[in-house]
Amino acid sequence: MESSGIDTIGLLGVLIALITLLVTLMKEWSHISEFFQSLKVKLPDRPRVNISRRNVIKAFGAIGVISSCGLIFHTWLRNLQSCRPVSNANFVLNEKNGIVHHSSICKEHLPSARNACGITSPTVTNSLKVHSGKLVHIAGSKAIKLPDEVRESLLLEAIRQSPTSVHLYSQLIKIWGRRKQYHRIHEFLAANVDYIGGLMRKPNNSPKKEKLYRKTYDDLIQRQNKALRLARIAKLESS
Repeated sequence: MESSGIDTIGLLGVLIALITLLVTLMKEWSHISEFFQSLKVKLPDRPRVNISRRNVIKAFGAIGVISSCGLIFHTWLRNLQSCRPVSNANFVLNEKNGIVHHSSICKEHLPSARNACGITSPTVTNSLKVHSGKLVHIAGSKAIKLPDEVRESLLLEAIRQSPTSVHLYSQLIKIWGRRKQYHRIHEFLAANVDYIGGLMRKPNNSPKKEKLYRKTYDDLIQRQNKALRLARIAKLESS
């Protein structure tokens, strides 16, 4: 799971911090020992605490073991709670390679039961690991309910993979339009207009490709001009 990697980093961070602190204590042990000896002189009636290097090492070892066990248990429990039965999940995570599949669109090549973990939706982070062969279908499917942030991430990657799929632009524009990010829409479309224009200028394009590039180009130009008008209106309204 994605969280297990984060928890592993956290575990290593705790252990490194404990080791660093222990090494520092050992290096400065003479000063620390003098400090506690002075306390014994100033507070002769205080209950005696046996502080030695061996006891300090034992204490840090126990803290390290307890911290490690706690983080490992936390990771196991979180993974157990987030993993659903594959039959009831919209998406299936292959825990072996991190690839995310859609339960129905990818039904012909789902991971084995041993490596399969059912999840409700990809996260923004692992959305880049959605099965690339079905990414355009998954990203463009209106029947698949996804958080806007996840859908946005999927659409951006799908457009990079298939820049002539105009329905993908339409869905991405709707997400950014709800946020009134018209300037962002304009800049994104302008970049893709330039890219499609470059494809059109390539020699030896087949008539079929030439027609597809021209259709995509004209569609993006119209969307770009509309986004520019909306961006100007939004700027006037905010001023």
